[in-house]
Amino acid sequence: RKNAERFILNNKDFDGIVIRPSMVYGGSGGHYTTFFDQAEKGEVVVPGSGNNKFSNVHIDDLADGYVRAIEAPAEKVAGQAFHFNEPVIHSLYDIVAAFAQAAVAGVGAGEDAGNGGHDGGASIPSPSSPPLLRTGGSFPMPLWDRHLVLRSDKARDVLGWVPGRKDILQEAPALYRAWKEGAYKTIF
Repeated sequence: RKNAERFILNNKDFDGIVIRPSMVYGGSGGHYTTFFDQAEKGEVVVPGSGNNKFSNVHIDDLADGYVRAIEAPAEKVAGQAFHFNEPVIHSLYDIVAAFAQAAVAGVGAGEDAGNGGHDGGASIPSPSSPPLLRTGGSFPMPLWDRHLVLRSDKARDVLGWVPGRKDILQEAPALYRAWKEGAYKTIF
C-alpha cells in the first residue's frame, strides 16, 4: 500500500490524491454489525482485550469527503493524503458494548416495548437479560488487533469537511434498526 500511495502522491502525470478512511460503518453494513448477530444469540465476544482504540467514519460522511476531494481544485489537493474520521475515538470494547446494548434493547424495531422491541422474528434477549459480553475472542480482521487512530484536521482545513455523525456509540441504535430492516448485511 505504501508504494501505491507514493506513486499516486508523487506522480507528475496526473493530479493524484489518497483517501485514508478510518473504520467505516453504515450503508451496506460494516465490520461491527457482526456484534448484532452475536447479541441476538446471547453472547458477544470482543476480539482480544478490547482495549485497542478506533477512529470511525459513517459511510455517508466518507462519501461527502470523496466528493469534496474530487471537486476541489487540483492545485489545492494534488499530491496530498486525507484522513476521514469522527472526532471521538473509542475502544473496541466500548463500541461492541454499544452495539450489543442496541440489539438487546431492540431499539426502534417498530414494535412496542412489551415484546422486547423486536419484530417477533429472531429471539432477542430482553433488556433485563443482556447477552454475555466477554473479551478474548480471535480477530476476524487483521486490523482489529491494533489501534487505528487517525486525525482528519487536513480534511477539515483544506476541504471544509465535517462529519455529520459525531459518535458511533450514539449511532448504534439507528444502525441496529437498519440492520434489522435488512439494510445491513454482516460481512464476517
